[in-house]
Amino acid sequence: MITFAELHIPIEHFFYSLLFIVLTLILSKHDFYFIVNKVTMLIGKLSFSMYLTHFFLLDLVKGMMNSEKVVLQENAKMT
Repeated sequence: MITFAELHIPIEHFFYSLLFIVLTLILSKHDFYFIVNKVTMLIGKLSFSMYLTHFFLLDLVKGMMNSEKVVLQENAKMT
């Protein structure tokens, strides 16, 4: 059996995770206006949509950078 000390997890992280679990359980049962309101819901929708689109943008930029490298390498060979 593995003890808590053998996991090498800082004790603060353990307590933060417990606090997060308790907060999640409380929020799943009751809406607190200071946490769940129109502003925080808007921020959540915006951040989630940015999270979903950033993968596409990263691939697009990577593709543009790779094609630019190819053009630069071809131009360097010509001179």
